Amino acid sequence: MIKPKAVVTAMSTASAIGLEEDEIWAHLKEGKSGIKEWPGYEYRGAGLPIGACEMERVKAYLKREGLELQEPEQRAINLAFYVVKKALTQLPEQKEGQKRGLYVGSSLTTNELLSMRYGVYFSGGRNPASSIIEGANCYFAASISQAFNFSGPVVTISSSCASSIQCIAYAMRDLTLGVIDEAVVVGVDSAMTKPMFDTWASARILSRLSPAEKAARPFCRTRRGFVYAEGAGCLVMRRESSDARLVILGIDFNASPGSLIGLDARDLYRCMEGAIKEAGLTPGEIDFLHANANGSRPGDLEEAKAISALMGNKVPVYSSKSLYGNAHGAAGIINTIHSYLIFKNAYLPSNAHIFERDPEIEGLINCYYSPEHSFKPRYGLINSFGFGGMNASMVFHVL
Repeated sequence: MIKPKAVVTAMSTASAIGLEEDEIWAHLKEGKSGIKEWPGYEYRGAGLPIGACEMERVKAYLKREGLELQEPEQRAINLAFYVVKKALTQLPEQKEGQKRGLYVGSSLTTNELLSMRYGVYFSGGRNPASSIIEGANCYFAASISQAFNFSGPVVTISSSCASSIQCIAYAMRDLTLGVIDEAVVVGVDSAMTKPMFDTWASARILSRLSPAEKAARPFCRTRRGFVYAEGAGCLVMRRESSDARLVILGIDFNASPGSLIGLDARDLYRCMEGAIKEAGLTPGEIDFLHANANGSRPGDLEEAKAISALMGNKVPVYSSKSLYGNAHGAAGIINTIHSYLIFKNAYLPSNAHIFERDPEIEGLINCYYSPEHSFKPRYGLINSFGFGGMNASMVFHVL
């Protein structure tokens, strides 16, 4: 019997496809996109598809729960507060003496806030003294710690799209060592400002395809880049628990030193292989794979090559990023929760927005499958690969 490394007892997520588990599952099952054109923004005469959260609902919930909203509006902090509060309400009251750690992963960290502060400065305005801490990578974790009175270890990890999976790994380590009794693991990213959009767009890595809701096209031959998205996710983890919903079996992460923005199939292969070995499994025992695939032309192909080399073309390969975009440091946890819902509901959705099969990918992996209504997988694998050559893979099982 495979011995679990850690279990998840509560979870919550926020993305363009919803804030509550039932609405998120409806989007996943139906292949319904939450991506829209960002209002009021144009780049070279055209709009920009973005995966944005319903912030008015987020703020209304925080107000009801008595959590202070940051001014000026800090979308990432609000999203982080939302998912943490939602997850904590699923738990019994914390026992006295119980040590709880906080692990926060974010790729862009405080870029949104810094962009606003720089705008004030260069227009001749004066920024508050709080800008000093607001510019630090630990700001999100510190804000969550203050708001929820977390006094255990508070950790920040910024490793591009691998950030939140790496946070899970470090939380798992501290649980195993007995440093903490419970871990609150958060992935969050949001940088919804014109300077950030201009930077992404000028790099020519964002999809500008029309209509906006179908601009994210992982594995499709017509894909033209990823859709930028904000989002957040939270997992509460323990070493073991009778209330476990999901089991973490193995994690591995590595780096691709050859490129700051590209992926290398050889390193992706090593990462997936390491996570599967850590779980005590073989590649043939993986029944489901949530890919990192976000619609990047070279990135999707490199990942497909790595998957094919490791496990052939039988395992179904899925990506929910076609529906909500690429939330960078938050994507690992968001995709974990999406995978959990697929296992829980015993239904495998097809990949959305496949308008044409890519002949380079079709023979490598099983991503052009039809929906499966009695899907009963045992073990799943999640990939999160990102800029800077940061790679992470995780093996899980749903109880």
